[in-house]
Amino acid sequence: MASPKDVVKMQLDQGSGLFEGFTKDLSDEEFFKPAVPDGNHTAWLIGHVATSEVEMLSAITGKEPETPENLSELFRGGAPCNQDPAAYPARHEIDELMKSTRANTNKILATFDDTRWDEESPDTPFKDMFPTLGSIFALTALHQFWHLGQIADNRRALNKAPIFNM
Repeated sequence: MASPKDVVKMQLDQGSGLFEGFTKDLSDEEFFKPAVPDGNHTAWLIGHVATSEVEMLSAITGKEPETPENLSELFRGGAPCNQDPAAYPARHEIDELMKSTRANTNKILATFDDTRWDEESPDTPFKDMFPTLGSIFALTALHQFWHLGQIADNRRALNKAPIFNM
């Protein structure tokens, strides 16, 4: 039987692979094109997932988030997606933010004490929905999938080939 760590790790790895697969053929210009006017472009979605993940890990570790404040504000949930690419870091910086965040998540997960899965979450805006440290890890793995569908829509609007043909 898989452990909770194994399940979370599998989901994190699957999400990383999907983000790469969904974005590798996008030009830098396409990276900043939403499916609909005023929609979320791929750059915002990836930045949002990465900075949210940093905040969730901060809740687990008790350490201050390591994302620069300007990026946290730019990509926070509920923040409007600015349609001007100049408002954002370059694509390679957003990709690197996601990769380094995910590497840090995997490092924290690997060293997380299994006896702490049921430990109560700290006071956070999502404590009611995710009351334990283990449930925050579950949210970390799940959250990325909420936004991959939006990236799939962005791809469709750009007339890109679908990643899945089901």
